[in-house]
Amino acid sequence: MQFKVFCRHEEFANRLSFYIFKIDPDGAQSICTSLDKMEYSRYEVGKKIDPTFSLTGYIINPFLKEIANTLKEIGIKAENEPVLENELSAVKYHLEDMRKLVFENKEHK
Repeated sequence: MQFKVFCRHEEFANRLSFYIFKIDPDGAQSICTSLDKMEYSRYEVGKKIDPTFSLTGYIINPFLKEIANTLKEIGIKAENEPVLENELSAVKYHLEDMRKLVFENKEHK
């Protein structure tokens, strides 16, 4: 089973709406109509749907930042997230150390 999440930002209303879809192995799509009950209803193209949930007002940015930080803390990263500079530096130093070990050992033989 696969999930897709779509967001719709309505700047004039200061509202961010989320649409959570479940995609079955056969390709059928259903929209989540109740998060607490995890209920879904079959999605039909062209049919009006309500968002799964919406955030409004000043809570949008701080709430989403906290969610993002919490996900990062537990090891969940976005797909195709760029590698951080400090991670590249760590890899670089590790490779330099490995070169020293390999080439210095060959020279001593």
